[in-house]
Amino acid sequence: MSCHQSAVSDWQQSDHAKAMAEATSATVLGDFNNATFDHFTQKARFFKQDNAFKIEFTEQQNTKVYTVAYTFGHYPLQEYLIKTDDGKMQVFPFA
Repeated sequence: MSCHQSAVSDWQQSDHAKAMAEATSATVLGDFNNATFDHFTQKARFFKQDNAFKIEFTEQQNTKVYTVAYTFGHYPLQEYLIKTDDGKMQVFPFA
């Protein structure tokens, strides 16, 4: 990096550098102030709890709360990566 400082600096400002990041107040761009979204039988509530970004997801009669682990993208669209019950990471279906 020391011999290519301008290239590193350019990359750090690029979309590629912001492609995936840990979910923090600096990286999460969505409205997590109890914002809700309905889509047919699905409902999502986006909120913060103990400095973590959470999504309460209801489909028909089943409700589950997920913690956002990572963000994908930053503008104009951002998606959220959550850990599923079997420990795998998955993109949440709403962006």
